[in-house]
Amino acid sequence: MGPYLIKKIELEGLLSKIGKVLDLGSGQGTDALYFAKQGYEVDAVDRDITALKELQSSNLDIKLNPIESTIEGFQFTANAYSLIIASNSLPFLSSKEEVKRILTESAGALTDGGILYVSLFGTKDEWNGNKEGMTFFEESEAQELISSLSLERYYQILEEGYGRTKAGGIKYWSIFKFLLKK
Repeated sequence: MGPYLIKKIELEGLLSKIGKVLDLGSGQGTDALYFAKQGYEVDAVDRDITALKELQSSNLDIKLNPIESTIEGFQFTANAYSLIIASNSLPFLSSKEEVKRILTESAGALTDGGILYVSLFGTKDEWNGNKEGMTFFEESEAQELISSLSLERYYQILEEGYGRTKAGGIKYWSIFKFLLKK
C-alpha cells in the first residue's frame, strides 16, 4: 500500500480506530502487520502458507488471522471490513472478469464508510505480454472498472517508472492506484 497512502488514510481520518482489515494477497504481510500493530483485527489472505506461517509466528501478540486461500477462492462476508487492501495482487489474476468480480465482492464486504485500496497494472508495464496469467488495463478500462463499483473515488494516481521487483530485479512499472470509500 505504501507509507504515503497509509499516512493519507490516518491523517485525513478515513479509517475508524476499530474494525477489521482484509489484506488480499498479503505475501510477507507488510500492510497486514502494520494495521495489526495499530490494534486492528486483520485477515491476511495468501496462497503461500509459508509466508503466512512466518507472518503469524513472529507476531503472537497481535490479532492477525492468516487465511490460506487464493484470492479467487476467498469467501467474502458482507459488511465485514473497515479496510480492504488489494496491493499489487489483483494483476496476478488470470482475467479481467475475475478482477471485476473480486472488486465487486470487495465493495460489498466493506462496512459503511469503509475504504478499499486497489492497484492495477497498466498496459505500459514491462511485464505486459511477458507474463502468462496476468491482467493489464488501459487507463480507460481501469477508470471504467472503478466507476462500476459505486464507491466514492477518494484518491487516484498513475505511477510509472523503473523500480525493484520482489525478487530484486529492475523493471518498468505502470500501476494505477485507487483509494475508494463506501
